[in-house]
Amino acid sequence: MGREEFVAIIHTDDLNQLKEVAERIRQLCENSSYSYQDLNIKVTISIGGTLFKKDDNINDLTHRADQLMYKAKNTGRNKSVIQ
Repeated sequence: MGREEFVAIIHTDDLNQLKEVAERIRQLCENSSYSYQDLNIKVTISIGGTLFKKDDNINDLTHRADQLMYKAKNTGRNKSVIQ
């Protein structure tokens, strides 16, 4: 979506399953690293996720997910906020 943001579409209508997938992705990033010269580079991610609602359009969905991602960032980073 942006310079440091991306969108993933997860095929589910189960909020708990979405939470599990988001948390697994977050943990995989947290536990990964990249070695460059004598540096070991690690990154973390903040995830916002939501389910598509009956009257949503793509802008509604991405706006809600974006707001949740910023909530994750503003409440400590390296976490997922799924609603």
